[in-house]
Amino acid sequence: MASVREIARKTGVSAATVSRALNNHPDISEETRRRVALAANEAGYAMPFSARHKCCVGLVVDNHRALNLYDCLLLNGIRRGLHAARLDVQFVDVTRDMNVAESHTAFFQSRGLHGVIIPPGSNNRRLSLDIAEEGFPCVTIAERFEEPNVAYVCCDTSGASKRAIDHLIDLGHERIGLALPPFSDHDHEDRLEGYRRSLKSHGIEFDGSLVVRVDPTPEGGIAALNELLSKRQPPTAIFFADPYPAVGALSRAQAAGLSVPGQLSVLGFDDGRMRRQLNPMLSAICQPTEELGYEAAFWMLGAIGGWSEEPIRRLLPATLEINQTTGVPTGDPVRVQPDGMLLTH
Repeated sequence: MASVREIARKTGVSAATVSRALNNHPDISEETRRRVALAANEAGYAMPFSARHKCCVGLVVDNHRALNLYDCLLLNGIRRGLHAARLDVQFVDVTRDMNVAESHTAFFQSRGLHGVIIPPGSNNRRLSLDIAEEGFPCVTIAERFEEPNVAYVCCDTSGASKRAIDHLIDLGHERIGLALPPFSDHDHEDRLEGYRRSLKSHGIEFDGSLVVRVDPTPEGGIAALNELLSKRQPPTAIFFADPYPAVGALSRAQAAGLSVPGQLSVLGFDDGRMRRQLNPMLSAICQPTEELGYEAAFWMLGAIGGWSEEPIRRLLPATLEINQTTGVPTGDPVRVQPDGMLLTH
């Protein structure tokens, strides 16, 4: 393994400058920091765990996306998991700051990071595979991998999704809409699989026209409600595979004069306690989001300290909570115009 002095000779700077650059010292220019990091990576240099005054774990973020309740709950769990070891959390944007010539290991080490936690994201699956291939401590949240070297903590929502649709069918619903995000990942594929499995177990044919793809936002929920209820044969219940679309749909239903659950049943997801702040209280699949962050952080302590020998591969259970937005369907389904205006009862 290369030494600090060897990296200093290669880059033409002093050993003290190399040490400060690798420790992310503020007096070192960004150009020098990147040059030292690149040389250290090419030489196979790895900083010892005890080399820093403060040890940080990176949380990968996308600065183009605003943090939401899910992110805040994850962060709470991560902070709890790292608190006992006095580790700090540092936000890091790989897409914005990383030099194309750098490895992920060199990039993270140049920022004083000993490990990274990767939350859900459209491009984060490939990132997780690349970092794991380099051997840098990394754990991904809300995604599953077949590759044995990738650590992950995920919530098993397939069984809870099936129970949710079972509940709606037991109430008498046969046409049940499903609102999914426009991207595909294991987490949401689980929800689609649970939906299809429940229909099949009750002898109900899967109807692809009742599955819509919308943004996981309140506006996406409004779009899903308008699209599904404007069909010639609209559903009598809608299952939202993300929390915020269900909130938007409930708001739109109330604005259109629809009674929930009298004329339409709504079932969604909840990452925290949001369901209890809605009126009527949302029937929802509840995820232990904060525990996902805690489990990921606790494993990271062992990966950094050397006592977690194998990557964590853990599925936490989700639960179904029935509240006030699901009920027996009416004999005549509600229809709306494509713009959401009430059409018929």
